[in-house]
Amino acid sequence: MTMADMKSKEGGLDAFLEFCAGVNKAVEGSETGMLMQTVNATDDPLTFTWVNVFQNDAAFLAHLTNPAVGEGLAKAPELTEGEMVVHLYGEIGAETKAFLESMPFTCHIHARKLGFSGMFAPRTLPK
Repeated sequence: MTMADMKSKEGGLDAFLEFCAGVNKAVEGSETGMLMQTVNATDDPLTFTWVNVFQNDAAFLAHLTNPAVGEGLAKAPELTEGEMVVHLYGEIGAETKAFLESMPFTCHIHARKLGFSGMFAPRTLPK
């Protein structure tokens, strides 16, 4: 699972939310391993938390390498203030970690110490 805070530029909230909706739609239509993707309000009306739940490590790597995500990351600085910081909760493989380290944002990995998760099945893509 990842959580990332992004802040819209002052006066650019509509364009920012349109951008988020476009990326969300592209991911929804192409990633069966993305089990949940939401953009959530915070106490700051210009800051939103993007939450992603992945089926597994392979689904996370597929997300990172999705062309729509790459295009979104390239466009984000035009619409946002400050750095996007991602928090990843759980474990990832060495290949995914190496790829993640090449991305244009800071990612803090919070390894699980206790708890469990069940088996998640991929979702069906919308028609």
